[in-house]
Amino acid sequence: MVKYKVGAYIRLSKDDNYSESDSIKNQKSIIKNYIKGNEEFELVNYYVDNGYTGTNFNRPEFVQMCFDIVKKKINCVIVKDMSRFGRDSGWVKVYLGESFPEHNIRFISINDKLDSLKTKNYTDSLEFALLNLTYEYYAIDISNKVATIKHMQQDKGDFIGVSAPYGYLKDPEDCHKFIIDDYAANIVRRIFAMTLECKSRKEIVDTLNKEKTLPPSKYKAEVIKVTSKSTKLLKNGLKI
Repeated sequence: MVKYKVGAYIRLSKDDNYSESDSIKNQKSIIKNYIKGNEEFELVNYYVDNGYTGTNFNRPEFVQMCFDIVKKKINCVIVKDMSRFGRDSGWVKVYLGESFPEHNIRFISINDKLDSLKTKNYTDSLEFALLNLTYEYYAIDISNKVATIKHMQQDKGDFIGVSAPYGYLKDPEDCHKFIIDDYAANIVRRIFAMTLECKSRKEIVDTLNKEKTLPPSKYKAEVIKVTSKSTKLLKNGLKI
């Protein structure tokens, strides 16, 4: 008889020292095999945050999982290991030590052999504290290494942004360099020329609008297919 409706939480960060063992596919397989044949578990949903750091809990699927906990859609969360859940020892302790117990959520970390049903008050143990800090300091170390690499690229004059500024494109042979975007560059030159003719900003805008010139954001989205989506999420999905 099913006792626990499982939410399988999976996360992979672009800053992680990626290995096949941490791949999305492998995490799913480990969790699936763990609950296979065990009638007390029913897998309700996979919550997958691909490309999100563990030090920030403002992750789309994590937030959705928290909403589903509040709505009582799931009452058990299973992860491959604690690092997949999060790498901020303070917030991990708040979620697992306060929020999850408040909502009667069973938490299982497979590789860490941790099951909240079998070990009461496990978040108060020295073993948990050391494990939690180990994962957090690993994240800090990786973050420092990434920052060092970015600083080196900046010192070399390499571009490290997502998209090139208006008037340029990323060089397809080297994403850290620019090439001129002829169409957009001509618009920029016209703006400078009209400015030198002492035209006001409103006059320049009116001229470009009459000519149906796309503004930079639309040009990037519709012509060169670069988009930027801003999603507002709750900092904490659970009431804590």
